[in-house]
Amino acid sequence: QLFRLILESTSRHVSGQVVHYTGKTIISASTKEWAIKRHLYSTNDVSAYENIGSILAHRCLQSGISEIHTDLSVEGERSEKIRSFIEALQHGGVKTEEPDVISEHFFFPWSKMKPGLPWEVVEDKILENTKKRE
Repeated sequence: QLFRLILESTSRHVSGQVVHYTGKTIISASTKEWAIKRHLYSTNDVSAYENIGSILAHRCLQSGISEIHTDLSVEGERSEKIRSFIEALQHGGVKTEEPDVISEHFFFPWSKMKPGLPWEVVEDKILENTKKRE
């Protein structure tokens, strides 16, 4: 999990953060920011969650982050606010599932850890059988 999404809410504000696996916050958006707060009627309703999601998605794409890991999808099934946050994030172009890890063999073909062939090589068996006959 390279990037992790954290959503924090208090009784007055909502904030979302994208955290690197080292623990440092890369991107954040909050209703505490005046530029966001002045466009909202309330800083803790469904509209605020949706706006924070779309702003966070925009900032992620500007930073080159298109895929993040989140555990909010389970909670989003129960909460309309979290569901609207995740939908705004996805509608903004950010995937909420990270891709599979690329194996070491892809980067280092000389590595001793080589996977087996996913198919059976028939030509080798034919050559072995013809050599045995001769």
